[in-house]
Amino acid sequence: MSTSKVSPPGSWRGQRQRGQEPGVTWEDNYDPAMAISDQAEADPYFERLVQHTFGTTREEAETIERANLGYWAGYYDHATCERVERLFRCEHSLFGSIAEKGPPTFAQALALGERLEREIAGVRTRSWRTKDRRSPGLHRPARSARSAPQIRYFAPTFRGTNP
Repeated sequence: MSTSKVSPPGSWRGQRQRGQEPGVTWEDNYDPAMAISDQAEADPYFERLVQHTFGTTREEAETIERANLGYWAGYYDHATCERVERLFRCEHSLFGSIAEKGPPTFAQALALGERLEREIAGVRTRSWRTKDRRSPGLHRPARSARSAPQIRYFAPTFRGTNP
């Protein structure tokens, strides 16, 4: 069965999930689940995922795997996402269930991204910014007052290592 999808962010490809066996990547775990089409295949596959999530209780492992499956399915088309939600009883962690809320629209995704950007910007600017640690290189130039809030990145400098 062929499914169309948008590739997950490059930073996740080939990376190992914390709490999983060494050598097992996100892609190894969740890509095969996207091709499963019946409950008889989904139940043993989910059981295998839960069994290989160590360091947690069974309930925590099931919660983790359902959240991961729902999020991974979000990179696929709506039909695949709906099928995965139904077979594995999961939902996308940000958009919720397609069965309940319908597929997310571009406007909803954009609004959510902007809201998360504002939240992340607030966390990043409050977490390190104090009077004694300010540096002219830490901030991007200010934009107009109507633009979105700036995300300020902390760029550490190490004494003696910078030219």
